[in-house]
Amino acid sequence: MQRQGVTVDDSLPSGLTYVGSDASQGSYNSSTGVWSVGALDEGGEAHLKIEAWVDAGTAGRTLINTASVSANEDDPNGPNDDSAVVKVKESEVDLRIKKSVDDRTLEEGDTITFYIDVINEGPGDATGVKVDDPLPSGLTYLSSHASQGSYSAGGSAGGSTGGAWNVGTLRAGEGARLEIEARVDAGTARSHLVNSARISDVDQDDPTSWNNRDSVDVDVTDEGSIDHGEESGGHSDITVAINEICWAGTKASADDQWIELINPGDSDLSLIGWTLVISYPTDEQKEDEKIPLSGTIHAHGFYLLERGDDSTIANIPADLIFLPPLPSEGGTLRLVDPTGAVVDVINPDGGPWPAGLALPELKASMERVDPKAPGERKNWRTNDTVERNGVDAGGFPINGTPKHANSGE
Repeated sequence: MQRQGVTVDDSLPSGLTYVGSDASQGSYNSSTGVWSVGALDEGGEAHLKIEAWVDAGTAGRTLINTASVSANEDDPNGPNDDSAVVKVKESEVDLRIKKSVDDRTLEEGDTITFYIDVINEGPGDATGVKVDDPLPSGLTYLSSHASQGSYSAGGSAGGSTGGAWNVGTLRAGEGARLEIEARVDAGTARSHLVNSARISDVDQDDPTSWNNRDSVDVDVTDEGSIDHGEESGGHSDITVAINEICWAGTKASADDQWIELINPGDSDLSLIGWTLVISYPTDEQKEDEKIPLSGTIHAHGFYLLERGDDSTIANIPADLIFLPPLPSEGGTLRLVDPTGAVVDVINPDGGPWPAGLALPELKASMERVDPKAPGERKNWRTNDTVERNGVDAGGFPINGTPKHANSGE
């Protein structure tokens, strides 16, 4: 027997917003919630799929969606209504703060840059994210740059008296960075300054609170007491320098690291007998790795080392392939000439890298500002992601400038 005029009433409950529908037969009116099925043979079936958004503000609620069927003829089996129950759970996020600085040993009048990375490890999207990062006494605010949101040096995002960074929304797996530049005040010699950042607010529950804050400390020394000698890369007659380091890898793979050397001189130079030494943080308990160099670096030219194979930077040939990994949390690089003299050294204290970026969706190199100046922390910056060169193994742009002038030059 065929049933005529079959309709189904399936109105969405409050808390759900209609997105779309797909009916195997008939049509669905989202305004009335009525599915006009039409005729249906005995034993026949028809199917309707309704897609809807779960509205904001529904966390903790129970939503009930009920469907009832009717036809021109009475149904001897009585009503065949059915319901589905959905519990909207509270959304959770795991926000992590990571803080670093471009130089830990300073003098009065020096300029210092703090880097604050906030990352949403998920599983939910985070909204209303706010960070407090007050500068300690002894530092004067100069400028700031946020990859998203806005920073106010004098206000507070969460009730304290420090600087306020209103980050906004971070989807699961996304991150944002804030850079704060400040000047070391007069009268601070022989002092120890601590700069702290913390998550001050987020709309969702963050049960993992231990990683919601981080701090870095710097020492202000007497004028002239900072050693800029050999161990800080302080050679005024540098023949070859480490010019760019991509310790974070690429978007295609965090393992696809690369290093660029530069010859700032007017003559070609053979690198036979030269060695690049990687030293790891003491907590990793790893022996130094020595990479023998070869070939020639031309006057005012570059020399590219790619890790693993020549596809790390897919469209730029490597001058040398190396295998040892660069430490992601910081380490030291030394460039040693054939006589055993250390020609250049980067990050001699083995602390966090002075620049570079390793966010889930954004990897950027650290670039040397002046290849003829010492390799100290303040002589490094993060690639601006505007001036770039090359693509990675996945075809994504390299946030760096391998075999090309660094960004900002």
